[in-house]
Amino acid sequence: MRNGSGTVAGAAVNTVAVRCVPLATLSDGAWEQDRCQPPASGSSGVRDLWNLSTNATSGQLTVGVGTVTYGNVQCDGVGVAATGALGRTFWFQQERTEAGTGLAAFWGKRQTFPGGLLNPAVFTPVVLVRKANQLCLLEDTAVPSAFPNAASLEPAASAAIAAGQCYTPR
Repeated sequence: MRNGSGTVAGAAVNTVAVRCVPLATLSDGAWEQDRCQPPASGSSGVRDLWNLSTNATSGQLTVGVGTVTYGNVQCDGVGVAATGALGRTFWFQQERTEAGTGLAAFWGKRQTFPGGLLNPAVFTPVVLVRKANQLCLLEDTAVPSAFPNAASLEPAASAAIAAGQCYTPR
């Protein structure tokens, strides 16, 4: 839920957004980061935006990365999402999944092209974690894995949520 707190007496409320997504899925669509970042200058706030799209044939998840701009530094109200092709993209190839108590985990590799598509791809082991209505990306570069099972992800996912590093459906 976005903008879902506060009390309003005697006025219409039209800025609360609710989108339900099954926990055990990486749902296509827009996901907005919880943390509001102040811009370099001006009086607006910015949040990162992920646009998830799954290829039905390969199972690869494409994540377009953009921004949502708000009219104030608190990112209150309704933000305006970047339009057109999103500037940065990464791909996620899922290798395994596991559900735990209150969360679902998707282990795989994030593929990026630092410096542009003409450069060699870089593959980073990561875990996408769905906890409640949050989606978190946790790097997992430890050998063996720092997160061998879903239960081991609980503290890291909770810390990422508390720090505003995770995303909620837009």
